[in-house]
Amino acid sequence: MKSWFEKFARAQNEIDGALRSRPAIPQADSDLHDSIMRAVRGAAREETAESKSMGVWLAPAFIVASLAAVSLGVWLSPVDVRPKTLVPSSEMAAAPGTALDLSAQIPGMAFAPLSNELAHVNQDLHQTTQVLLASFP
Repeated sequence: MKSWFEKFARAQNEIDGALRSRPAIPQADSDLHDSIMRAVRGAAREETAESKSMGVWLAPAFIVASLAAVSLGVWLSPVDVRPKTLVPSSEMAAAPGTALDLSAQIPGMAFAPLSNELAHVNQDLHQTTQVLLASFP
């Protein structure tokens, strides 16, 4: 009579042997292989045909869209139909004098903020000097 341990060990060895051995790979049917390959090649042909048909219509569609955008822009652009106003000759005669007067005013306008800042710095220096002189005995 076999002990329960021997039965258990033999069952474990059978399971271990079954798990370690690789199962036999079934051979593929040649008809099945040919059918799959035909489907793959057919799908590739359909994909290239779709991409070619998309390229054929892409360029004309782009040209039509750009022409439509240009024509819409031209149609919506404002057209100036008012006649040009003429400048009176007295204003034209005074223009050089006005330009010269403006050129005399520009330096004062441009440097006014810097002049104000310089005045503040001078005032701060004067106040600092007064504080320092007052602190000495």
